Amino acid sequence: MQTAGYKAVVLFTSLNIYQCLFRIIILQQQLVFTTMSKTVYSIDALEKARNLNAPMPLAKKNGELEDIKFWQDNEEILEQAWEQYGNLHPLLYSLNKHTFFSTYIWEEWVKRIPSLQGRGADVEGLKQLRYEVIDGVWVLNGLFTKTFCHQMLEELDYLSRSNIPQRRPNGMNRYGAILDDIGFKKMFDMLAEKVIIPLALDIFPKTARKGDLSHHHAFVVHYKEGEDLDLDIHADASCITLNLCLGRTFTGGDLAFEEYVPGFSYSNTSVIDRKRIRFKQGMAILHRGQHRHEALMLEHGERVNLVLWLFGEDGYVRITDYDEALSRDEIWNMEKYKPTEL
Repeated sequence: MQTAGYKAVVLFTSLNIYQCLFRIIILQQQLVFTTMSKTVYSIDALEKARNLNAPMPLAKKNGELEDIKFWQDNEEILEQAWEQYGNLHPLLYSLNKHTFFSTYIWEEWVKRIPSLQGRGADVEGLKQLRYEVIDGVWVLNGLFTKTFCHQMLEELDYLSRSNIPQRRPNGMNRYGAILDDIGFKKMFDMLAEKVIIPLALDIFPKTARKGDLSHHHAFVVHYKEGEDLDLDIHADASCITLNLCLGRTFTGGDLAFEEYVPGFSYSNTSVIDRKRIRFKQGMAILHRGQHRHEALMLEHGERVNLVLWLFGEDGYVRITDYDEALSRDEIWNMEKYKPTEL
């Protein structure tokens, strides 16, 4: 009886081993098939995206929802296509904070921004790196390195050669791209959290709380002959706006600001009295989104700007100031206070 029982156990164990091996072979075949299917799907998606008949942007006002059905219907195909196409400068998409910031943010800023440097950073020294060029409009001197501007322009050129449709950047600019749609969203999440939001709260302590700046819309705009040459007076769909001139050769195209009036009121600043900012490559400015401004006529060449709109959850845009300003402690230790309750 024991011998028979032993043989039965051996037979049962052997069957289990063969069953396991068989299952492993089947799983391996399924994995290979799945991987091939994904690869084929990605290649098909890239080809399909290139063959899409994308609508031309036409509206120069209120164009946010222009041809929205096309972009919604093809969202998955476009996402797959961008993933398959790849990138030229992987570091631009990197979430490695040390490498990213040491390459793309000027070291003088890195030394002074507590959210990058930790305790002991020279917060007061930040005042030496920025200046108010117009009432309520601040230049962040040398914040982004020349390497960042140069590589970003190269990356944008590389992506434009993909022949994958790119959606208009906003409701007024027709030419450019939404950077969040083409792979940059996580990078701008990091950049906003570690650099732009703390700077915005430090410069405009009564304008916003962290909750008012919890979301972003990152995009680039192109101004050149045959495309957009100017942009009418407007306020941004943001609480705070960062505007960085990536460059190219151009004349004209200044940014002109009205006098800032909080809330829904507009100033009576005449066109001739609006204060102008003349862009040059690498120049970054920070201003309230509700500070009305316009892009004046580009006279020659091409200007490419990267813009980051900061706003609250569900697109909430705060347009009036708070009664009290945040303290420096609250600004540079943002985890210590809760986001604004809307």
